[in-house]
Amino acid sequence: MSNKRPVNVAEQNPSKAFPNSARNSKYQQMEAELQRAERLLNQAFKEAVDPAEIQPRGDLPQLADPEVSVVVPVFNQHDAVFRILEDLLHLPLNLEVVVVDDASTDGTVDRLMCLDTHPRIHVISLPVHLGKGAAVRTGYRQAAGEIVVIQDVDLDYDISSIPALIQPIREGLAEVVYGSRFLEEDASASVWARWSQGALNRLSNWTTGLTLTDVETCQKAFCRDILLGVPMEQARVGFETEITARLAQLQARFLEVPISCKSSEDQERERPRLRDLIAKLYCVFRYGWMS
Repeated sequence: MSNKRPVNVAEQNPSKAFPNSARNSKYQQMEAELQRAERLLNQAFKEAVDPAEIQPRGDLPQLADPEVSVVVPVFNQHDAVFRILEDLLHLPLNLEVVVVDDASTDGTVDRLMCLDTHPRIHVISLPVHLGKGAAVRTGYRQAAGEIVVIQDVDLDYDISSIPALIQPIREGLAEVVYGSRFLEEDASASVWARWSQGALNRLSNWTTGLTLTDVETCQKAFCRDILLGVPMEQARVGFETEITARLAQLQARFLEVPISCKSSEDQERERPRLRDLIAKLYCVFRYGWMS
């Protein structure tokens, strides 16, 4: 009779004897690491510099009745752009509209050129498709207004928010104003937008020291002088994070105001492409940390 003790599989390899238990233990360890990383991120975010504490370069002038240039980049949006233009021209502001067609292929540019004789509309047609960042940069370099507003052709955004958007600049309280979809708890932005933008906002704030809630908002206002002094590189989706980081490095005075943005079915279904997501993350660290 053999005295050899029976082999205990659990002693030799517990994961084979209790596969579910071993797997759960691994998941618990991963979850603990993620929670630790989140705590460190939250702590860094809390310790970020408050933009209100940054000493401005000097007192900002008040603008009683400034000329406002609204830059509208457009690509294959011939129906929506005319609705946006109609709403813009009804605003009680001294404004011009600079429409930059990014080589549309659906006839948008032909229809827009019919408006180029309008005294308040200036149409620019790019010969090749370069991207939103290039279109916006082309537009504000041609703008004549003291205040430049960037307005996407997105019907979910309320054009009537623009007067409130530029008001802090008119009062000399800010040089840059972002219209935030998330500044108020009852904001109507989609769940997906809140989740995805929240992650990007946190990373951007972590690298710039700002406390913005909506870096990629489609309604932004700038003092034209400070905007022209920013050397921009990104021509496509990285424009939003690059302009934010570069203005933060210049110690521009930022403010956010709440804006109205409805949540449409198209917005709920919208998902960023992996390539675009990688480009945005690259720009966050490229211009926030490495510049």
